[in-house]
Amino acid sequence: MFTTFSKSELRRPAPKGRPADGRTSRGFTLTELLAVLAIVLIVVVGSISVWLALAGAAAPGQATAVVQAVLAGARDYAVTNSVMTRVVFENDLAGAENGTTMYLEYDADRNPASPKWQRVPGRRSEYAGRQVFVLSGAPDLPSAPSVADDAEKPGESDLAAWQTYRDAVASKLARFAFTNVNTAGYLEANASFTTGQTGQAKFYVTFDPTGTLAVNLKSGEINPTLLTVIQVPGAGRRVGDYRFYVLNANTGTQLVFE
Repeated sequence: MFTTFSKSELRRPAPKGRPADGRTSRGFTLTELLAVLAIVLIVVVGSISVWLALAGAAAPGQATAVVQAVLAGARDYAVTNSVMTRVVFENDLAGAENGTTMYLEYDADRNPASPKWQRVPGRRSEYAGRQVFVLSGAPDLPSAPSVADDAEKPGESDLAAWQTYRDAVASKLARFAFTNVNTAGYLEANASFTTGQTGQAKFYVTFDPTGTLAVNLKSGEINPTLLTVIQVPGAGRRVGDYRFYVLNANTGTQLVFE
């Protein structure tokens, strides 16, 4: 026996809130949505923290590449135009978001005995990077402690020795760069870059017209043989990561030890 249905019965829609196949449907509750949003937020915050840590660790290394490019540009300009050219390095904690400012100047009078320095036209300033500063020279760092007998499982005394060494290095770097630094290498609120002949507020790397590092410069403009790149989180914080940049006397670019 077969059951027959009218056309109106076949077209009758399913009751509201229930699918045509008879299964029930349910949306997400507010609690479930908030839980999912909380999980997403935790993942995002964790990812940002990791990214900032990695970016901070890479910052001094990236800054050395910028310094290399600026010095190479100054050398090329000196050779191409047969004129003394220098890179001006300016440090100011007020500009910590950009770090060290670097730009090119040339001797407009072409007189090495008494140069008249002017900004190279058409060349914009370059920056070391967020809270990264380039210094002239390097401090006398303390000697590193010996490596633990078992490098994979160092003892408490080994860890303490290396922690002490790290604090000493940070203190040396901070005192080398700034005034108003306490003994632990932390910057005070009124810290500023040191000034004077061996100061870090402003210094230069100068090339002669042949593209080599210039000699017999005026006092206060002596070419450094070594640059130190440091990361400074800010007042009340200790100097962080650092890199050394050894200049090649012939090219003025980075000297790489093979």
